[in-house]
Amino acid sequence: MRNRLLDAYRSIQEGTYYLAEDDQVIYVVALNEPFRSMVLPLVASARVFGKYYGDIIVFTDKLLEYELDKRVIVNTSILTEWKQDFTKMLVCQRQRIFVTKEYDFSKYSKIIYSDVDIVFINPLKDVFAQIPENGVVYAEEQRDRNNVHFGKMITKYNKIVSGKLGANSGFIGFDKGSFATFMGEWGDLLAHEQVMSDPSMLDQPVFNYVITFPGNTYNLKTFPDLMVEYPDFYKRKKGKFLNRISAEKNYVWHFINNVGNPNTVAEMYRLMDQLLLSKEANG
Repeated sequence: MRNRLLDAYRSIQEGTYYLAEDDQVIYVVALNEPFRSMVLPLVASARVFGKYYGDIIVFTDKLLEYELDKRVIVNTSILTEWKQDFTKMLVCQRQRIFVTKEYDFSKYSKIIYSDVDIVFINPLKDVFAQIPENGVVYAEEQRDRNNVHFGKMITKYNKIVSGKLGANSGFIGFDKGSFATFMGEWGDLLAHEQVMSDPSMLDQPVFNYVITFPGNTYNLKTFPDLMVEYPDFYKRKKGKFLNRISAEKNYVWHFINNVGNPNTVAEMYRLMDQLLLSKEANG
């Protein structure tokens, strides 16, 4: 069966990558399957729909079984070493923070972290442009933040965030000034004994706590018009989801609710192919 997304990706001229900004980067973590298989649709969507031709760093534990373009940097050393350290690899959500302590990001002025189960559906130029100085810019999701609780460790958390939309920790932009300090603070909380011992204390509730805690000094903002979408298989089959989302100014689809499904990668490609046909039909 024809894969229109990969056809479009392979047709990008090599010279296009020389024109990209050298001070911007997207990084992802792909440990084990099915995450390694999701790197290709993520990269392809970033190039085809995101119109982003700069560096993409992939932290993984083994070489990928497919060819990517010259601006994709595959790092296997950090996660391969950490697989021997259970405390660092306790849950996959913490890997995004730990790799920043080992890899040198100093050449980049703007950095986006993306979960690997994300595909990009609109140009990312505007996303990078919205990252403020000493800033952290994040995507909201269609759930009240009270549903992303911080557990018993901080009892006042729900009062602090009452009535606010939840922040999605799978798609975050940083500038150079905020990146290391924010990741350090986030990582320190995740490494706290009480958090480590609580299976509900994964990346997202702790991220929500960090950005809402009174007195933080980060220049925080949300992406205007950006709401992380969680595609639902039923809605996609009914055709309603694609028609609705294609007309909106969103940047990412997030497949987190179906990440364990063996058909998820095929579904990612299917939606991308439909989106290509939709964009072609609409000019």
